[in-house]
Amino acid sequence: MGVVKGICESIQVILENDGFMDYMDETRFKHIIDIENEALGALLDGMLEEEAIPHRIVRNYDNVYAGIFIPQYGWGYVEAPEEYREQVIDLYLDLKLSNREEGNE
Repeated sequence: MGVVKGICESIQVILENDGFMDYMDETRFKHIIDIENEALGALLDGMLEEEAIPHRIVRNYDNVYAGIFIPQYGWGYVEAPEEYREQVIDLYLDLKLSNREEGNE
């Protein structure tokens, strides 16, 4: 167990030194844009991953309320650090435009 603990501590030090832990700090993630549906959410998630943009896709669905808030608040939204706001919005708008051109909306 001591070896595993040592490895975990080493990884923690590496991540902290690289600034990764600061980068993924919860307080840095801001609501960027609302997502209309699950399909757009999945596609946008893939695009953001390809661009190495730190993000989180948050669904507004709640099992307790069986999704009754989706019509009011939309399917979900993207959270990301503020410095990526324009990139996230541009990717989402490009995605919506390409879907419209293909007749998927």
